[in-house]
Amino acid sequence: MSHPSTSTAPETAIPATPAPVDPVISVVVAATRDLNDAAATQLLHWCEARLHVFDAGQTGISHLMLDLSRARRATTSAVAILDHARDEADRRHVGIHLVGAGPIMATCALPVRHRLGRWSAYPTLDAARDALDPPAGADRAARRPVDPDALVLTPITPQDRLG
Repeated sequence: MSHPSTSTAPETAIPATPAPVDPVISVVVAATRDLNDAAATQLLHWCEARLHVFDAGQTGISHLMLDLSRARRATTSAVAILDHARDEADRRHVGIHLVGAGPIMATCALPVRHRLGRWSAYPTLDAARDALDPPAGADRAARRPVDPDALVLTPITPQDRLG
């Protein structure tokens, strides 16, 4: 499916670089191997900028996708920062999803895995686009994104109860 490409996010954002934006789905790629607080803050700012453009009525966004396929490590505090982006998107009824987070999920500490497990996730951008932007005429409400590999059951720790 072809969509016009327009981008209002800064092209020099580091460590996040925006991919071409289509009217339904916006993608940002984490260009760093470590998803640390600085990288997560850049991703959060990018999401906030896209949501601001959405709030201003300058673009219609149905989904934001954070491509973490280049990242190999993540900290709990970085994922907590990304949770703010998810909260802001949810508040506006815009879907927000992780793409390519499998390597991080496989190697990260349990608290990081627990936080990432709360996100909607897809293995690739193509899989996400196929699930989130069904062909014209398809019933969008009937297709809910579910990635069974992203489901992680973990015990609740005292820190989770406090947060």
